[in-house]
Amino acid sequence: MNAEDILFYANKHVLDALQDFPDDQWDASGVTGWWSMKHVLGHLTAFETLLVAALESFGRQPSAYLQKYLDLGGHEFNNQAVPPLAQKPLAELWGQYHAAHARSLELLRLIPLEKRRQAGTLPWYGAEYDLEDFIAYTYYGHKREHMGEINAFRDRLRNAA
Repeated sequence: MNAEDILFYANKHVLDALQDFPDDQWDASGVTGWWSMKHVLGHLTAFETLLVAALESFGRQPSAYLQKYLDLGGHEFNNQAVPPLAQKPLAELWGQYHAAHARSLELLRLIPLEKRRQAGTLPWYGAEYDLEDFIAYTYYGHKREHMGEINAFRDRLRNAA
């Protein structure tokens, strides 16, 4: 497994799915549940920031941001993190997403490959998992799932027109 490739391709799926999305539809609800495209992008931005926090605290105690996620759980974390992000201007939200993604790649490259593949280095994630598992399951799979929802939403928009 190559964690850098996983992050690259997960991000590529996001960029491909959101490319040329109609400007007037970013606030339309129904992409996934009641979330709009801006909510989904806010959610992905919150998780990119979470990955940065996990990489910054790799091998140490979880950072405050990561600890907040661990304390709240995914559902409540989303309830608190996503709405303020979805209220940002789209260009600012994209900028934050891209900056967090770039930072995660920078941080990942600082962690030696053998350390990335060492089970138990993320005790809060599970003793049997390593950093590359966390990245594959939590980032690649997560983004692919949401991009499928976005593609289905695009189809509904096309069919409604």
